[in-house]
Amino acid sequence: MLGLVSSPGWPRVKASFFDLDVARSSLPAVLEGLWLNVRVMVVCAVLIVVLAMALALARTLRGPAFFPVRVAATAYVDVFRGLPLILVLLLVGFGLPGLRLQGVPTSAVVLGGLALVLTYSAYVAEVFRAGIESVHPSQVAAARSSASAAGRPCGTSCCPRRCVVSCHRC
Repeated sequence: MLGLVSSPGWPRVKASFFDLDVARSSLPAVLEGLWLNVRVMVVCAVLIVVLAMALALARTLRGPAFFPVRVAATAYVDVFRGLPLILVLLLVGFGLPGLRLQGVPTSAVVLGGLALVLTYSAYVAEVFRAGIESVHPSQVAAARSSASAAGRPCGTSCCPRRCVVSCHRC
């Protein structure tokens, strides 16, 4: 520590990074950015969960009629899980406005949120899919029989169990 504060460049580093007057004057801008970050996170988290559940359900559909839906969902998940977030941020942040299409938002907040939703929904979809596929067929059959006896759809008893299993995998 003594070697750090006695080095020849310490006064410049101290003035640049450890000046309390600059920190006090910057605090309102930092708090405003923090509040924006929280708002974006809340909106993106809701969108991520909705899109991820749709992707996970699409990936678990059975039957030859749903093959194109399964392939599209699998391709989406594989592509966006394979791309680094910084690359998606750059592609969405600079690529979409560069196309100059009508109706495409140019706000950095919206484009950044879109990149986050695109990337993280792929990861969360895999967690949901794993939870869905881990529920034993006998549990699904029991849920179907108890749901039909009560006159309600199976999704109200099957899907929550699958979500619970998905959440416990994290």
